[in-house]
Amino acid sequence: YHSHCDAAIELLKYLDHYIWFFKFISDNKTNSQFNHMEENLTKALHDNATLIELAVLTLYSQAIMKPYMWMVHAPGTIHLNILDLGLFHISLIMHIKGIIANPLLLLNCDPRAYIQAVFDHLPWDNSLTVETVLKMFNSGRLPHLNIILVASF
Repeated sequence: YHSHCDAAIELLKYLDHYIWFFKFISDNKTNSQFNHMEENLTKALHDNATLIELAVLTLYSQAIMKPYMWMVHAPGTIHLNILDLGLFHISLIMHIKGIIANPLLLLNCDPRAYIQAVFDHLPWDNSLTVETVLKMFNSGRLPHLNIILVASF
């Protein structure tokens, strides 16, 4: 799951570059036609539902998954086991419930919004991609992202 989120982050961060690259491929072919895989990827990069899914994976990774992994693998945690992390997991559940109750915590353009949005309250791991998602959402390019975000959390 972690690798899927990382792929989503990279695709959204460089979305315009990927779109340009596939156009470049098409323009430089002798018959200017995509093969099946190229055609499907190009369609996916223009599909709102796919972009929303990538945005949800990105926001989940940035707000929950990456901070969680850093916290459970932090120095001094080597001898902890799952039973030692009970209160930690309760705080994680509370944080996720907070995002479900108010998805705008993740969709806030305020540069310091991460303080409430990110589980460890530290800056985004990949602020450029989060900014890209927020710009796409605010431009109307990701309709219903807030609804899908709640359903996914």
